[in-house]
Amino acid sequence: MSRSNSSRVDTAARASDDPPWFATLKPTRLNRLADRLIAWAIDRFAWHKILSTENHVRLAYRLLLRRRADPAGLKHYTEMIKSIHHPETHVFRLLVDSEEHQRSNNPLHWARLQLIRRLPRADVVIDLGGSSRHSDHGALYLMGYPRTRRLIIVDLPPDERYKDYQLYRPEGERTSLEVDGGTVEYAYGSIGDLTFIEERGFADLVWSGNTIEHITEAEGDQMIAQAFRLLRPGGHLCLDTPNRRVTSKIFGEKWCSPDHQIEYRDETLRPKIERHGFVIEEALGVLDCRPILRGSPYELETLMRCPDTTERIEDGFFLYYRCRKPEEARQ
Repeated sequence: MSRSNSSRVDTAARASDDPPWFATLKPTRLNRLADRLIAWAIDRFAWHKILSTENHVRLAYRLLLRRRADPAGLKHYTEMIKSIHHPETHVFRLLVDSEEHQRSNNPLHWARLQLIRRLPRADVVIDLGGSSRHSDHGALYLMGYPRTRRLIIVDLPPDERYKDYQLYRPEGERTSLEVDGGTVEYAYGSIGDLTFIEERGFADLVWSGNTIEHITEAEGDQMIAQAFRLLRPGGHLCLDTPNRRVTSKIFGEKWCSPDHQIEYRDETLRPKIERHGFVIEEALGVLDCRPILRGSPYELETLMRCPDTTERIEDGFFLYYRCRKPEEARQ
């Protein structure tokens, strides 16, 4: 990859699609294929003529959650199906949407979804690298962030994105759209130089979700400094990024994704943030990877047992920081 391309890497896939660092967890793809086959079989056959409601629940647990139905779950779903007068097969839909099923399919992504709930609520939000192939509304809304008055998505034009992410390319360049009484705006350019969006005014929150690792260290410094200038006093920069302490344990000398330019450790990134004037209000590890650091294999079964967050930031698969621009800082 040439130097000119290295600083202009698309990050549209980071939020709502399987990212490269998850691709090695082969069981997930098999699980999804199995889920599609199960859905086909459910729609194809008249299971209600064969199984009782209770046995439908037992079967759904076995097929989707790969375990026996616990007594409380068996009672809960059996009574729910009977009370809402849905077909017995509806229990399969309910379990597909359950936290346990979603977490078991993609523990890394699930942990980041829980992280979105911790982000400060804001009136004007800048999302760095926030486009999504699944929704014009962007990845941040897709991951569950509440609708806001104004969301500005900063990303590269489709034709300039990293070659491996060409399948995430949208149909043409979006500019602006109305969403639930607010607006979603697209600003096309590199997150390594945010001067081109200064004319759009100040923000209450800048969100950098798995993006700073896609630009060089010098550009990352510049991004943090420019985010400080784009924020109103009291506003927040929130960011997460893969933790090199963990990724080096799993991937050795390689980055966890081939389009990364750098991967940070807490002791490297924290001083950069503070040097640019931010006060770090919260620092967490996202998906507690202590079992992997102790030698457990990097596989789905291991990650499913890992808590979503840890106060020991150095043990998380991702580093997360909530940083505030002091009220007394000059605009």
